Amino acid sequence: MAVAPCRLRLRAGSRVDTDGIDLASPPAAEPGELALAGLPGGSADPRNEWVIREVPADIVVEATYTDLDDGEPALSHVRWAESGKHVCTTSKGPIALVGRQPGQLAAEHGASFEFEGSVLSGTPILRRAQRLFGGLEIPGCRA
Repeated sequence: MAVAPCRLRLRAGSRVDTDGIDLASPPAAEPGELALAGLPGGSADPRNEWVIREVPADIVVEATYTDLDDGEPALSHVRWAESGKHVCTTSKGPIALVGRQPGQLAAEHGASFEFEGSVLSGTPILRRAQRLFGGLEIPGCRA
């Protein structure tokens, strides 16, 4: 199994080491001042697309914020993993905006697309609704 890169905060940059990164001793920094550029395999640029598409990892764990107008950056992160990497996301934007498309795309490439996170004030509900009401079809919604 390939080792996934360590990704800390979008502003911190990125750090990639295919031999692994010791997560037990993360770099020390004051809040808002973390910079990965000075560390082995580090860069000031987050390189999100490159990391997701090119780094030899099996799983992409996506836990960024989501703009509910366009689903970004989470939607791009999910799509960039289309090369057959498994995706686990806590972002609701990709599901809310494009429905089953990420799961179908993952399945076409022999991968899994999993999602769940704290919603409704901390109550995980997306997976439960999918399992309990999977046979229901909602033809539309009226305001």
